[in-house]
Amino acid sequence: MSQICMLYPGSKIDDLLENHSLEYLILLYRHGWEAKEAEAKTFWNVLCEAFSGKDDKGLSKGVEKFKESHPDGVLKDGVWILSR
Repeated sequence: MSQICMLYPGSKIDDLLENHSLEYLILLYRHGWEAKEAEAKTFWNVLCEAFSGKDDKGLSKGVEKFKESHPDGVLKDGVWILSR
């Protein structure tokens, strides 16, 4: 139940249990996770396209452009660390 509340902020477990059937709660759970999965896929696809240089808007031209923009950046354990 806490996962449903995590998917739908502002909802309370007691209110959900009192006002909705089990079938409706299962429906909320399934649709919520499908939406989160679609959101994650979209995020990673956009990120991969930006770093591969496929960004048509000119926002990024891949890793080389990123390195030019942030010459002080260091790649450590697969993560770019930038000084502020």
